[in-house]
Order: sequence, then C-alpha cells, then structure tokens
Amino acid sequence: RKSGTIFVPRAAVSITGGIQPGALRRALGVEYVENGLAARLLLVCPPRRNKRWSEASISDQLKHRVEVMFGRLLALGFTTDRNDQPAPVDVPLSEAGKAAWVTFYNAHARTLADATGERAAVLSKLEGAAARLALIVLLVRSVEVEGDWSMATSATSPAAVDEPDVAAGVTLARWFAYEAERVYSMLHESDE
Repeated sequence: RKSGTIFVPRAAVSITGGIQPGALRRALGVEYVENGLAARLLLVCPPRRNKRWSEASISDQLKHRVEVMFGRLLALGFTTDRNDQPAPVDVPLSEAGKAAWVTFYNAHARTLADATGERAAVLSKLEGAAARLALIVLLVRSVEVEGDWSMATSATSPAAVDEPDVAAGVTLARWFAYEAERVYSMLHESDE
C-alpha cells in the first residue's frame, strides 16, 4: 500500500450472467462502450428460435461427468511464491502450440491494423482472450483422459498448451468477435 493506494497483484474477476438486450444497452450506455469496458466483456446473443417441445434430457451419467470435471478443475492448486503465498502456475506452449499461436497472432495483427473504433477495441482484447480460452481448453482436457476423467496433470507440473488448445481458443475468440459485432449493432438500435 502506497499513499492511500491499494495494490492487488494478479487481480481478476470473472462474471457470467444473462441480460436482456435493452437492459444491456441502458447499463453499458455510450460511456462504457467508448471507455473500453464493453470491449473487455465476452458478449453473446444467440439468435432467437421458436420454442419446440422436446422429450430430450441430460443423462445422469453426463451430469456426473460434468460434476466430476468441475470438481477436478476446482481442485487444481497453485504453486507458492518466495513468501509461501499462492502463485499462478506457468503453463508453457509446446512447439506446435507456439507455431499455431504465432500464425494466429500475425493474422490477428493484420485484421486489427485494418479495424477502427469499437471493432478495434474488441479485437485488441480478444487477442488475450484467445490465449486464456486456449488455457481453459487445456485444463478441461487435462482432467478428462481417455473417458475415465482421471487427472492427466498436476497444478505444479502442467502439460503444455498444444496446437489443438490454441486452435480451440482462437476459434472461440473469433466467434466472440462475431458475436460482439452482433451485440454492438443491437446496442446502437433505438427502442423503436
């Protein structure tokens, strides 16, 4: 703490939820679109579909597998720093993962160079989102092995982010870019 300022190392907050387009438009307003807050959110708005009755249900086996997966993800630990405090685990890129990342990075940089305004703001944030999403894919993959859901890695010796993880993260980031354009166009619509 320095002169009334609080420093929080590695601060992050993750929030998920649903909101109606009109309420989102009022909550974000022009201010939060212009100052870049909206660009930091992964916004989605699936197209509306007609409801249809279905007898389909989620099997108990699948529910159990998902519960086990989340339990194992929550059980992943941290390393500790020199003060014996929890610290993040560095997860390396494999050679193939790095090659995939460099390909995405260069292509994304060309796309970003041509973007302006709100689109540029969203695309600039999605570069980092692609990396974080690739890490999430790796972690989910690491707790599900050969269908038996056994741990494939520990938090202190994680597997490397590989090409399929990067490809999945990039695919998700590009989808979020598409969704952001759809949501931004809705934010600019009037209530009429």
